[in-house]
Amino acid sequence: MVALNWLVIWINFLIQQFELKRDKIAPRHSIISGTKQVFLHWQDFYLQKLENTIFLSAVFVIFWHLWVFTGYLSLSNVIIGIAIMLANATIFLIICAKGKEHKPDWGFPAAGKISVGGWYHVIYQSFGVGAVALCAWHIFITGYLTGWAVWMFFFFLAGFALSLIMDIRAGHFAKLKKTT
Repeated sequence: MVALNWLVIWINFLIQQFELKRDKIAPRHSIISGTKQVFLHWQDFYLQKLENTIFLSAVFVIFWHLWVFTGYLSLSNVIIGIAIMLANATIFLIICAKGKEHKPDWGFPAAGKISVGGWYHVIYQSFGVGAVALCAWHIFITGYLTGWAVWMFFFFLAGFALSLIMDIRAGHFAKLKKTT
């Protein structure tokens, strides 16, 4: 499951490089027009290079265990997971693609514009959020997941929090600040 996650992430990185070579996204760390802010690529975000590759991999291992080995993933769980994925994708798109104060980046290179890599990442991120929600449900509500799964989930939570704090402190989620 970890290797599959890394493959999915690598494909996202390759899509970014493909779009960069075709001038669909700005060069890494170039200055965003009308600002003093830099254009960030996938690898600039701690939530992507640390949380997605390491910590979310732990959740996917738990989710795989839940899905394949325990038999606790019911049809209602799948429907709820899909609903969570769709809600996450909608919220993420509203904030990043429609938000006038969203600072352009590799996934959302301009206001109202989403790159191919951005679409790919929205799907990946939404699947991750759905997996996290279902794992949390089966750890904290039903109690079906115990032992190592609980420890791996706390490993994920700590890594997610650390990555988020590092991105915030680095200014990666700062609003677009026009200088003109």
